[in-house]
Amino acid sequence: MVLPLLILFLNGYIILHSLRKLEQYDKIPPFNMIDYTRSGKVAPDSPLASLLDNDLATSWEKKSSGDEFDFELELSLSHVYKDGKYQPKKFGNLYIQKCPGDRLEKFTVSIFLREAINIDKELRMPNDTALAVTTAKFHDGVARFTVPYTPKETDQFSKNMYIVGLKGRGEGNYCLSGVKLD
Repeated sequence: MVLPLLILFLNGYIILHSLRKLEQYDKIPPFNMIDYTRSGKVAPDSPLASLLDNDLATSWEKKSSGDEFDFELELSLSHVYKDGKYQPKKFGNLYIQKCPGDRLEKFTVSIFLREAINIDKELRMPNDTALAVTTAKFHDGVARFTVPYTPKETDQFSKNMYIVGLKGRGEGNYCLSGVKLD
């Protein structure tokens, strides 16, 4: 009698816990975020995930130098599964918002595609392809970029699928409050 109740209780806990985790995906996509500067460790109240939470009150502050880039964000998968097939997304613009009053002037952006591989079948690292490398021009605190990519049709997972991502580097210490991909 105790064992069935225990199993029922644990299943309920797993379901509720999973639902809470799934709700987070609406706010921050479950992709890689790499802070090459480790600024999030210096200032824990300023994690890199703040750039993707759609809240301009939160921010990420660069506190030290990175290598080639300060950070890397994977933003979106190129296809969505709908009506039993993989449908390409239409990408518009990429927006980068700097913090109010920040004096960041030179900011280099690399928009890239990362191969979406099925890691259950392929034991290798995905390949990256640079789409554009440019210097941001901020107008009223926002830099806008066109994403030069149109996904191809596909009928099976990972074939012609990519993750659209962003790498960024600025001079000196700076603060960003948001990154958004249309």
